[in-house]
Amino acid sequence: MLLDINAYVGHWPFKQLQYNTCSKLLERMTNFGVDVSVISNINGIFYKNTQSANEELFNEIKSDKRFKDRFIPFAVINPIYAGWRDDLEICISKMGMKGLRLYPQYHDYEITDPSLTELVRLARDHGLPVVFDIRMVDSR
Repeated sequence: MLLDINAYVGHWPFKQLQYNTCSKLLERMTNFGVDVSVISNINGIFYKNTQSANEELFNEIKSDKRFKDRFIPFAVINPIYAGWRDDLEICISKMGMKGLRLYPQYHDYEITDPSLTELVRLARDHGLPVVFDIRMVDSR
C-alpha cells in the first residue's frame, strides 16, 4: 500500500495549485499508484477559526463516494482560538476526522502554550495522531 501523508485541498494565496480539489487529487493519486492520502484543507492555515476549513473538507469528501476510502481527513485546529474545544469535538464526533494538523507558526503560538498541551492530551485520549507543520514555504 502506498500512503501519502501530506496532501491538501484548498488555495494557497501566493501560488496557484493544480491539484487542490479531491477530484483532481484523486486523479493524481491514481496516476502515481497512491492508494490513500491523509488530507487537510490548506485554507485552515489562513483562518483564525479553522473550523470553516474543516467543514469545507468534510463537505468535499462526502460529495463523492469515491473519496471515502481514498482520503483520511485530518482537521486543522487553532488552540488559541476560543472555540477550539467545540471544533475538536465536532471534528471527531460528526465529521469523523482521523487526526489533527497544527500550524504553530501560522497561528502564532508556541509549542509550550498550555492550550496546545491540552489539545494534544485530548487528541491522545481520542487516539488521534497529531502532525505539526513547522513551515509551508522554505525561504531559502
